Amino acid sequence: MPHPNVITWTKLISRNAKAGFYTEALSYFSDMRRVGVEPNETTFSVIVGVCSQLSCVDAGMSLHCLVLKKGFLRQLFVSSGLITMYSKSDSVGKARSVFDEMVDKDAVSWNSMISAYSQKGLYSEALNVLLLMLKNAADWKLLVNKFTFASIFKACAGLGWIRIGKTVHSCVIQLSVDSDCVVSGSMIDMYSKCGSIDEARRVFDRMENRDLVAWNGMITGYSLNYFGEEAIKLYYQLQLKGFVPNGTTFSSILKASTCMLDSSAGRYFHAKVLKFGFLSDVFVGTALVDMYSKYFDMVGAEGAFQEITERNLVSFNALITGYSLAGKYEEALGIYVNLLAQNLRPDCFTFTGLFSAVSQSSNFQEGTQLHAHCLKFGLDADITVGNSIVTFYSKCGFMDSALKSFEPVTRPNIVSWAGIISGLAQNGDSEKAIEYFCKMHKLSVRPDEFSFSSALKAVANSASAKHGRHIHTFVMKIGLETNILVGSALVDVYSKCGMVEDSFRFFNEMPEKNV
Repeated sequence: MPHPNVITWTKLISRNAKAGFYTEALSYFSDMRRVGVEPNETTFSVIVGVCSQLSCVDAGMSLHCLVLKKGFLRQLFVSSGLITMYSKSDSVGKARSVFDEMVDKDAVSWNSMISAYSQKGLYSEALNVLLLMLKNAADWKLLVNKFTFASIFKACAGLGWIRIGKTVHSCVIQLSVDSDCVVSGSMIDMYSKCGSIDEARRVFDRMENRDLVAWNGMITGYSLNYFGEEAIKLYYQLQLKGFVPNGTTFSSILKASTCMLDSSAGRYFHAKVLKFGFLSDVFVGTALVDMYSKYFDMVGAEGAFQEITERNLVSFNALITGYSLAGKYEEALGIYVNLLAQNLRPDCFTFTGLFSAVSQSSNFQEGTQLHAHCLKFGLDADITVGNSIVTFYSKCGFMDSALKSFEPVTRPNIVSWAGIISGLAQNGDSEKAIEYFCKMHKLSVRPDEFSFSSALKAVANSASAKHGRHIHTFVMKIGLETNILVGSALVDVYSKCGMVEDSFRFFNEMPEKNV
């Protein structure tokens, strides 16, 4: 063809893109521009999709600039494609900028934005876009589809917002899409993660055509909620219906076996994993490592770990946590060194497991080295890591270090406060423990039985009747006076403050008593 025009160039680019030759399609686009042929909206729509498939951010941003220059951003297919492209390349902020600049929005743009937020774990933002759609769209029913609902249910599951989930469920029934496997599967996942396993089962039972994903979702739901026997029953029913279990099935059923405290069930399914050829699968292998760790069988856990062909950070963390549970710090540290040698970057779960292990050994030197590593990777402000560092220093008796480690923790939760109060009380700094309890109260953090008992222990050590009565009043306000841990601490407070009659009276009023 002597003089190809934009239509012929676009057809050539599109043909390569449809065949999966994305690099070639991008190359043809460059050739087209080099010979002076200007792209049209169809060309841009195709090439934006190509950049999305290649996850090529630089080329995508250059393309975005060209789209703006040529005035094609108002074209729905082009702008929706840019949203999808940026979402896939982890540039959700840029995707939102494109979305906000759109004058008219179609179903693709709304759903792309909702899905982008949901996939990245930005669940509140996903729901906010949904609310925006309901507010601005002339008829929202024309804009939603099964993928919209799947994204929204995922967001509700992530936030634990079951009430909104149930409202959306009603919309699903109203639009008669509740029988769709994608929608039903996402509802099962939401109800399971929100602890409403009976609701999840009702959705599952109403499904006319259950696929393997639905079966796996229900088995996973039972596993998450510690209904091991029900999960195993479904595993057998799944096979009776003619389905062949896959890696997801085995990962979930191994978690269910862990709940049952009977290692024979886990070993039985380990044999099944071997039979079906999933022993080297990273997800199944990690589930085996976790299962054997919970059984305190570290030989089995190590063996399962060695069978995994492509280990990831999660599998390393599972073994580190296992050795931590078994009180084997040296072995946990060895796995950590191996992890670094594989050029993997540790995360908060890595350090939580390591600090848990070193806390049991009270090896101060090793712990401080770990703390240095934690600072190097910028994880000291993580709440779970910060809590474990505070616990470590408290157990070693270095409360100055514990207090310094507590300071950078972002938004300390009740576990954080209970940990520092307990550490101060156990190390004899009663005044400081009471001070931190008061700080927690001023920040409107609701105390639990552990923070109360630690504060009361500090009061008992200081023999301060005034503080004891103040905390007792607070205990009654919260409604924890019947808790055996708090009750025992109150008895101890009144005894050590010389208020024997109050101590005896409160002891007799306790519904449960321990030694």
